[in-house]
Amino acid sequence: MQLLLTIDLLGRSGTTISQNASAPPGSPPAAPQPWTGPDYNARLSAAQQAFNAAKSAIDQAVRSFHTASKQAAAASSDDHLKNDTSLFGRFTHWVESGAHWIAQRVPLGAISGLLAKVAAVAALLSFIPVLGQVPTRSPLPPRQGA
Repeated sequence: MQLLLTIDLLGRSGTTISQNASAPPGSPPAAPQPWTGPDYNARLSAAQQAFNAAKSAIDQAVRSFHTASKQAAAASSDDHLKNDTSLFGRFTHWVESGAHWIAQRVPLGAISGLLAKVAAVAALLSFIPVLGQVPTRSPLPPRQGA
């Protein structure tokens, strides 16, 4: 009796493995049939090569980043910026410190909101004529013949 086994991998069929199960011991084994399915070793090798190429590209990008960051750090530490110790430099520093102190401690947002509301009310009130300010004579010239 001969056992036939068909393997279907990824929709590809046609592989038949023959084993002679009823052959007496010591008889020659059945000749294997060639494999007609996908070559998984080749796929694995191609995937490993793609992975290694991507890994080397990432390593090169990281090396470039570190090189650029070292160059930027070296350039920024040697920019010759010094504190201005002249009279004008001290005055501007004092003004900046005062402005910073005011911005940190005074609620400028609340004050500007309140001033905006006061300006809106003043604009509305400007449209209402005041009784003592109503003109008593017409700005038009008098009619001829009247």
